[in-house]
This record gives sequence, structure tokens and C-alpha cells, in this order.
Amino acid sequence: MAEVTRESSRLGAKVRALRRREQLTQVQLAERIGISPSYLNLIESNRRPLPATLLIKLAQVFDVDVHAFATDEDAHVISDLLEAFSDPLFEAYGLTAVEMRELVTTNPALARAVLPTRSRAFQIAHQIALLTQQAIGPIAGGTQ
Repeated sequence: MAEVTRESSRLGAKVRALRRREQLTQVQLAERIGISPSYLNLIESNRRPLPATLLIKLAQVFDVDVHAFATDEDAHVISDLLEAFSDPLFEAYGLTAVEMRELVTTNPALARAVLPTRSRAFQIAHQIALLTQQAIGPIAGGTQ
């Protein structure tokens, strides 16, 4: 059986909530998205992941943006990515919030993998500053 991640397990509850909001049975929704009712049941009960193709079909059926399926954790990752890529170093690339959301939605592991590189870069910059200060001594004009 495929392992369901914590993030995808929350999607099952969102699918169920949207289905109930629209007052659809599992049989009706399964028919609309082209899967068996038993497979939909497994998704809703978090025993199967929600593939991207079904996510898109569900967004169309429920007339919602794909981002409606994003988890709170995704929102934090998006926020952290926006902060990381707001550095002037990335200005020339014109990265947008929409692109950050797409990255988190389509490649959540990659999005999370990017974040530690930023904190590591800050640690390295701090170490360089400390080593530079040790090498050249106190700044001229400062008190000793």
C-alpha cells in the first residue's frame, strides 16, 4: 500500500468537506472525476494519496482554485519561500507568489528542501564576518 504523507492526508478531509458542501455522494463525485467510489473512499479516509490529475479534476468539479486544497503547512512554506526569494540576489528573476504556490503544490519536497539553504547561507555569512573581524581587528576609529 502506498504511504500517505501528512500533507496528503489532510487533502482527504478537504475533499470530503467539499463533497459534502456540494451535497454529493461518493458515488456521484467518483462518477464526475472518473474513478471508482471505493478509490474515492480511500482518498477521503487518507489511505491513498491524491494524485495531481485528480486534484485538478476536483478543482474543476468544485469550481475552486487548486490552491484551495493547500494546507496550513503549505501556507507557511509559501511564506518562507517568499521571504527567502525577496533577497535582492533574486530580483532579476521576477519570482512571484503564484510561482511559489505552484512550487509548493506541485513539488512540496523540493520547496521544503530549498528553505534550509537560506539559513545555511546566513550562517556562513555570519562566520565570514566574524573571521574577517578577527583577521583585521577592530574597525579603525572604534574604542578599544
